[in-house]
Amino acid sequence: MTKLVQVARELAFEAHANVSHKYAGYLPYAFHLNLVERVYLKYNALIRQSSAREIVHASCFLHDTLEDTHLTYNDLVKELMFRF
Repeated sequence: MTKLVQVARELAFEAHANVSHKYAGYLPYAFHLNLVERVYLKYNALIRQSSAREIVHASCFLHDTLEDTHLTYNDLVKELMFRF
């Protein structure tokens, strides 16, 4: 796991820790993020440009962050820059 993916994962898990909805009604929302990553890991070879794979992998974790959490786009960018 690259540094970018690790930072994205940690940030997404932290941001979703207090989200009230649960995946499948009872599982923490991080379960959904892990499922999305599993799909990526299965099909990432289909992404021709290898340099894009890291960005897509990080996006597996961050794809719902702006919709579901208190973070704004600017908050997300600042936090990623600070941690990375």
